[in-house]
Amino acid sequence: MLQPVWKVCGNTSIQDVTICSNFGVDVLGFVTEYPVKVPWNLSANEALKLIKHMPYNVKSCVVTGGSVEKVYSLAVNLKPDFIQLHYNETLEETSALSHMLADQGIKVIKTIPLVPERRRSQLGTEELCECVKRLELSGVYAILVDARSPENASREGRTVDLKLFAEIKNYSSIPVILAGGLTADNLRGTLDIAQPKWIDVMTGVECSPGKKDIGKVKTMAKVLGRI
Repeated sequence: MLQPVWKVCGNTSIQDVTICSNFGVDVLGFVTEYPVKVPWNLSANEALKLIKHMPYNVKSCVVTGGSVEKVYSLAVNLKPDFIQLHYNETLEETSALSHMLADQGIKVIKTIPLVPERRRSQLGTEELCECVKRLELSGVYAILVDARSPENASREGRTVDLKLFAEIKNYSSIPVILAGGLTADNLRGTLDIAQPKWIDVMTGVECSPGKKDIGKVKTMAKVLGRI
């Protein structure tokens, strides 16, 4: 079975960081100063404390959104390995941040909107192939295909369209991350079908919004062969 990079997002406590690190998670995500009210949102200071508590062998990712100035300032202050743009950033803003943050050694992950109108407003076209090409040229490290968007940011149970994911992955020469509705129960089948290089999990390993469940993390770790 393919062994994808395993990212767990929405960590809000030292306990979350410890649980995920102990079971082999590769990248820990921290929703920080996100423009929409969500249960996982942290202040910059709260995120910094958790990032400083991370083991050296686990990567950090700050999930945020907004203006170039805001995101750049947040990135410089927190110094994560990745910045994930998960709001309504335009292609121009994404490109600017990708190049600015490259100088800081920080890689950018950008969501690709699943709704055609959103793709047009952010990336200038509805065509998936062209959107992927434009994101590649913008300098982003990876593209995120996520059922969660600013419009449904607080809702649970959103599952990504695997056919749409496959189409985007087929067009892309950079990593494409799969997110949305992943749990230990459906993960093995999803991996067999989608063959993602990265997976991004949040509510699928929680006992409540913003609190990771040690049993669910452990079970997913077993599926992924981490333990």
